[in-house]
Amino acid sequence: MANVAAFEQEKQILEQKRAILNKPDLSFEELKTEYQDLCDKYEELLGEAIFITKTSDRLQAKLDKLNDRLRKYNEALSVEAEEAKQEKQRAIQKTKYLSQEKKELDRQMNKLYLFLGFIIVILIVLVIFMVYYTWFKEPEIPQVGQ
Repeated sequence: MANVAAFEQEKQILEQKRAILNKPDLSFEELKTEYQDLCDKYEELLGEAIFITKTSDRLQAKLDKLNDRLRKYNEALSVEAEEAKQEKQRAIQKTKYLSQEKKELDRQMNKLYLFLGFIIVILIVLVIFMVYYTWFKEPEIPQVGQ
């Protein structure tokens, strides 16, 4: 925001100088004095404008540097965000793969348990037959000649 009071002062100076120009009985010395005063005021105003311009240029250069740094940080952040997104996608894919792999292993283990159960049942039946025939059944002696 511009300093309104400073511009008001400049407007007053301008109005005073124009009022002097409208004087019908203005002498050369008065005109010369007023012209000198106007030049002094203009020189002061020019100095302020130069100071403001230099300050503005310096601040603009700082702002440009900060904007450039901010742009670089944003680019780096975007790259990191994209890498994180890709890493997340890879993790999701790996999780899906491992889940499918676990399901397949569970299915195969269930088949193996079923097969082992079947084998155990057969072994138990065999053991029962062996025990029965060795302990409970009397051996038949084949007779010769009949």
